[in-house]
Amino acid sequence: MLIVYSLLIDLLSPYFPTTGVSDNTMLNALFGGILGGMSTGLAYLAGATFGGTSTLGRIIQMKFGTPISSTTLYTDTLVIALAGLAFNSWEAALYALVALFLGGVATDYVLEGPSIIRTALIITDKPDEVSDTILHQLGRGVTAWPGTGMFTEKPHTVLFITIARSQVTALRELVLQADPSAFIVVGQGQTAYGHGFIQTRAQRISATGD
Repeated sequence: MLIVYSLLIDLLSPYFPTTGVSDNTMLNALFGGILGGMSTGLAYLAGATFGGTSTLGRIIQMKFGTPISSTTLYTDTLVIALAGLAFNSWEAALYALVALFLGGVATDYVLEGPSIIRTALIITDKPDEVSDTILHQLGRGVTAWPGTGMFTEKPHTVLFITIARSQVTALRELVLQADPSAFIVVGQGQTAYGHGFIQTRAQRISATGD
């Protein structure tokens, strides 16, 4: 990957203006960060890296699950700070940090995809009414387990549901109609695998009975 990367830089350089695409430093930082992050994400998806701190970031991500954007931000921020100190160019260092941050966000976006689902925890004293409403109105499955309020020491039911991002408003309205005193917590998720969402090959084979 490193050899291909180096060769492509030399081969493609003649096709771009020698003075750069734009004289606007902020515009260069924005698009440089986004395009650089997307290309880094594609390289990671292929199991490769560009060397340097990206290799370190990939190792840490695989071992500890730390997002690439976080690892790259920590390591490259130190490099940029040292460069700004050595060359006494703090304005250029700030632009580099903008590109670095956007690059990390773009890399995570390519690796993980857009956030398309939401998860919800619902604490209610009317679990049957709330569950029936969700099942029939939204067509989503519900998982329930008993819970206890540690302050009041009263028993409650905790419901868990995964929905599409576009269904958040409808879920809130339906739950509060069934139980106005319900407590709802909505969280963000990347994607979901299973019935009603993305099915893996094994799940599709199991569903068809092949």
